[in-house]
Amino acid sequence: MIEYTIYEKKTGIIHTNGIGDVQDISEVLVDETDGIIEGTYNSSEYLIKNGNPVAHSPDKSFVNRQMRNNLLMDCDWTQIPDNGLSEETRAAWRTYRQQLRDLPEHPNWPDLQDDDWPSRPD
Repeated sequence: MIEYTIYEKKTGIIHTNGIGDVQDISEVLVDETDGIIEGTYNSSEYLIKNGNPVAHSPDKSFVNRQMRNNLLMDCDWTQIPDNGLSEETRAAWRTYRQQLRDLPEHPNWPDLQDDDWPSRPD
């Protein structure tokens, strides 16, 4: 098995790490905008430049934007018309998503505390 890291070629931002049941890294399928390198690298500590891991210390704004973007992607499905949610529930998710998008305007940005983040609808 090979450990690998998938990253966005243009920015070097790491998307995911994996340990696959593959013998060769070329067996891992990636999007054409993504790259892949052998080994696992944490996105909070590394960027990938020219196919090589480069240690970095992201600022709080970068880390918070990355976390916010991940939270938004995790709930994209809630806004698809035939997702099976009631209109009331979809509206709650729309509100939550807008609150996430507004976070950079929060007075505590980028030094957000746990209670500064909006609560996910149940």
